[in-house]
Formats: sequence, structure tokens, C-alpha cells
Amino acid sequence: KSGVGSLIVDGTFIKVHQDGTGARKAYGGPESQAIGETKGGRNTKIIAACDENGDVFTLLVVPGNRNESPYRLQLIEGITAENFIADRAYDDDKLLTAIAERGTEVVVPPRKNRRVQRAYDEEKYKTRNLIERAFQKMKRFRAIATRYKKTARMYVALIILILVYLIIKRGKSGLRFVHIWREQAPSNGYEMYIPEHLRERYEELHCRQRVDFDWLAPPN
Repeated sequence: KSGVGSLIVDGTFIKVHQDGTGARKAYGGPESQAIGETKGGRNTKIIAACDENGDVFTLLVVPGNRNESPYRLQLIEGITAENFIADRAYDDDKLLTAIAERGTEVVVPPRKNRRVQRAYDEEKYKTRNLIERAFQKMKRFRAIATRYKKTARMYVALIILILVYLIIKRGKSGLRFVHIWREQAPSNGYEMYIPEHLRERYEELHCRQRVDFDWLAPPN
């Protein structure tokens, strides 16, 4: 999204299952796959932003032992919004100045140890629960609540699939609800293909209104 009404940001921890470790050394080790050692064991952190409808549209996965600070500007790069809403952890002068320079209203409560307590819109701040609710919906899926994927790329792909499913399930306007089954997998591109023996089960679980996945564009 290039522009939204509200940009609501937060992070959440994900426990990494033992099956989610042990990626090949060629992938660069646990840190490069967003797995970090914490007091509670191995963790991954999801940093995400949603809009005023609660739809997550940008996210990062980082090692669980990393601070969010270095990733905040990267998360919202290229996104314009009327409001930036986050908790006290995002009360950082450099971050908030960069956001305010875009013409975005900062809705972040000041840290209690600040000498000058900055005013903020408390009514708008109440909508921060939308990102918490988005995380809660994602974590209803066991494969998201506990990470089983060895590589960050596969885990992010799974998160995106779940987010798209949640939007479709809610019946958000703008998405078409017609799916064309294919007799064989396409030779190029990423068009949706479901093998014959899985179609009935897939339709039972996910396609009560048959879904068109042709938004998956082929590579350039």
C-alpha cells in the first residue's frame, strides 16, 4: 500500500519448534533465518503493520533476541499514512521525527521518563488493539503460533498465505470469488494449482466460495 488512513505497528514473539531449527549451513545459520536464542529458548519475532481495517500489509521477521529499533524505518519505508499508531516502545526521537516529516500524525504515548510529556490523541490510540487482534487471528493457526519452518523465506510465505486467507474469508470487497480448476500444473508462473486428489478436501476447508488466486503474478 502506498497510502493508508492509519499505520498501526507492533511486534510479537514466536516460539521455534525443534523441527524448525537445523537449516543447512549454506543458508547462513540460525541468525540469518530469523532465529535467535533468548532466555525462553529459540524465538522469532514478527514485526508487522496493519491499516485501520486490521489488515496486515507489511511485515518483517527477525531473530527473537534482536531489538526492533533498527527495523522500524525499514518496515514502513515507502508507506504514507494519516496516522502512525504504536506503543511506548516506539517513542524514539529519530523515528518519530522521520514520520512527522512525511506529514503523518504521530499517535505514540511518551515514555514515562521523558521530562516533557508529548501530547497525543488518546481516542485514536485506542485503535492500536487492531494489530494485537491481527496477531491473535494469525496465531490461531498452529504453524504460525509455533514456527516449524527451517528457513525464514518459507515461514514468511506461510504467514502471507494465512493473511490472504483471512482477508478472503472475511469477504473483503475487491477480491473475486471464482476459481478455475486446472487439469495440470502450469508450465510457467505461479498460478494456483491443486492436484485432483486434494481438490475435494481443499474445497471443503477453504473454498466454500470458490476462490480465484490469479493475483499470483508470474516472475519477470
